[in-house]
Amino acid sequence: MGAKKRIAWIDIAKGIAIILVIIGHTLDKLSYARHIIFSFHMPLFFILAGYTMRPKPMKQVLESSVKRLLIPYLLIFVAWWGAMLLWSPDAFTAATLSDYAGRLVYASGFDVPSGIGASDPKFPAVGVAWFLVALFCARLIVNAGLLAQKRFNISHWAMGIIFFVLAAIGEYLGDEMRLFLPLSLDVAFVASFLMWCGYFAKESQLIHKLARNKWMILVAVVIWVLALKYSNLEMSERVYSMYILCIAGAISATYLVCWLSKFIDLYIKGVNRFLAWAGENSMLIYNIHCVDWLVPWMSLPALASVPMSHFVAGIARCVCDFSLAEVFKKA
Repeated sequence: MGAKKRIAWIDIAKGIAIILVIIGHTLDKLSYARHIIFSFHMPLFFILAGYTMRPKPMKQVLESSVKRLLIPYLLIFVAWWGAMLLWSPDAFTAATLSDYAGRLVYASGFDVPSGIGASDPKFPAVGVAWFLVALFCARLIVNAGLLAQKRFNISHWAMGIIFFVLAAIGEYLGDEMRLFLPLSLDVAFVASFLMWCGYFAKESQLIHKLARNKWMILVAVVIWVLALKYSNLEMSERVYSMYILCIAGAISATYLVCWLSKFIDLYIKGVNRFLAWAGENSMLIYNIHCVDWLVPWMSLPALASVPMSHFVAGIARCVCDFSLAEVFKKA
């Protein structure tokens, strides 16, 4: 079987997403621009992952997901936290090693609470590498659901309800109870619904149908603006305020990015090739971004003194990560 043909507008959308991820992680936490980016940038990745997904035997999905997601996560964890461990004066005590094992297993993008309602952390966050583990789990969950759908002849709408309920459980555990599951499973439950939305959009040709109705752009903008005003979404921190609205806003913003990506692919030459390259290599760039925290981007003297310093630092960070990705590709 030949290599799967790439879809240009999807690569462009992924390229936009990875740029927003890097810039969003560099902006001030209280910045409204960061609020805008975080309202949809990770759901965009999950929805696009679902759009390009095809149900396969579980063994095949497990093997490919371990290779593409779990092994990079383990390497990043060892590279980042292994270095931190070596600097620790009590590095190889049972308590320290147990703490690092907990961080590895929970794979959380936010400090794991010590219990329901507790404010003190049980295990510290592992950084942005949480996404790799959440996507790994979500891929397995969605693939298992799609195989079951085919076997038992379950309708798309029934599967949608099942995945929505699963997402609601993840939201309740993470946001309401502050009960984080190992392997970021509570986040993966929410991600599974987003991936199913992407898969359903492909199977039903929904994006193409909606693209013919120009009013849908206005509807998506309105929903997204309402979500920005009244809700908040940060998947790694398990923040899903006004859950249905923030998810609807993320899906609407994703639709707008897909529409923009199609427009760029057709009419903005040069930019389309660059963004498609970024999207095609988005996982490599993300892996590099997971370890670029060694550089204090926001406080670099050359960047801290310029106007819009955090945004400029984000652009510099993109240039660095993209350049390293190209070096790794050619190596």
